[in-house]
Amino acid sequence: MSCKCRPGAGNQVPADLRLIDMAFKGTTATHGRARGLVVATGMATELGKVAVHALVRRLPSVETLGSVTTICSDKTGTLTQNRMHAELLLALGQRWVPGDQVPGAVHAEALQAAALCNDARPSAPGGTEALAVWQGDPTKTALVLAARSAQIDKAALDRAWPRVQEQPFDSERKRMTTFRAHAGTYVAYTKGAPESVLACCASQWTPGGAAPLDAGALVAEANALDAVESQLQFLGLIALIALIDPPRPEAAAAVRDCISAGITPVMIAGDHPATARAIAHRLGIVADAQAAVLTGQDLATLDDAQLRQRVG
Repeated sequence: MSCKCRPGAGNQVPADLRLIDMAFKGTTATHGRARGLVVATGMATELGKVAVHALVRRLPSVETLGSVTTICSDKTGTLTQNRMHAELLLALGQRWVPGDQVPGAVHAEALQAAALCNDARPSAPGGTEALAVWQGDPTKTALVLAARSAQIDKAALDRAWPRVQEQPFDSERKRMTTFRAHAGTYVAYTKGAPESVLACCASQWTPGGAAPLDAGALVAEANALDAVESQLQFLGLIALIALIDPPRPEAAAAVRDCISAGITPVMIAGDHPATARAIAHRLGIVADAQAAVLTGQDLATLDDAQLRQRVG
């Protein structure tokens, strides 16, 4: 409905408004499960703008909103907080949670590797690490903070183990390697996606030396960590570290609102499929903790008709 009102005997205009000219329009856009989206708008007047619930500059945008059936959203920083933190370290069957006492040498070695295979830097170079705010990729800063919780000082390690070369992470290798000089020799530390690092390893590191690598058992351990909604990092086949970028508190409510309005929310991420599925399940985008994930490799093999069938 719409109306145009001028102050006068026939119009009920509150005395405190005294509008010279005001237009009001109410628009109801409905979709899906018989739920209505009501937007009330006000035109500019000599006294300003009047709105009830929302002010919309262009009314066709309300009609567009009412016809939406799918919303695709990026994950990191949009649905999540873009703030990774380590929840768990698993090495030789023993679990460690940041803040607890480090149970053994293999866990200490894994945390040292996490700090050395890392580009994070303190916000104030030369200051005390305990007071530093770490800058860099969220995954790397999370690993530095996990090491610091075990009293492992990255700044001191960088001085004792100077970096001589780096092979940065990329989408093809899916791993990062740093080469460090120490005691007249060189040590390479690698972290990355399980399937990438595991394929390059012939043995597993232990405090007593190299041990036979049971790839099947490691994959099973990695799959078990999905329950903590983790991004997995193999650190030179020393250990597994479970990381999480927590969902934004308001994101789950927004997903529920979309679903109740008949809109299908879709999450797009560049993460490991297990990570993407776990976050989607926590947000309510998928109901099944084992829901299928459509990867970039899958998309490359589908034509338009096949894609509609998969996502429909």
